[in-house]
Amino acid sequence: WVSCSVAAGVLPGLALFTTLFAEAGVYASVCKSGQEIPCDEQFLMINGVMQIGQSLSLFALLPIGFIYDTFGAKYCGSVGGLLVVVAMTGLIIPLLGATNGMDATTAPVLFPVMLIMDFGAMMNSYCFFGFVWHLPGWTNFVLALSTATYQISALA
Repeated sequence: WVSCSVAAGVLPGLALFTTLFAEAGVYASVCKSGQEIPCDEQFLMINGVMQIGQSLSLFALLPIGFIYDTFGAKYCGSVGGLLVVVAMTGLIIPLLGATNGMDATTAPVLFPVMLIMDFGAMMNSYCFFGFVWHLPGWTNFVLALSTATYQISALA
């Protein structure tokens, strides 16, 4: 449960990460020259990326369910965790670009990285459904744990 909670995306913590990305300088290139960073345009751009990502992540449930039913809980958890690691590594690109003055070039990487990270996080959380077969009297508890891993990841 702890591993699934830690290996999660940034979309559950939307409000927290929007501020952190803005303070790091991601999408600072949309601010007008001479304007203090973080600026309103920057917050709006990051928030827009996050909101679109949040909406698109709901569509990810269909392929994740298919992957779970086809390959099982272990595969779903392993591949989901791997996707989160790859995406978190890819998150370095927009953050380094923001600190090195290449924000206009590297900031668009934030969107696909967040989608991959969130897809992996939800896929990783689905591995909990494998416990339903081992704990038949605890079906609702297992469902609650699976849902909680994705939601609590905003705090991790």
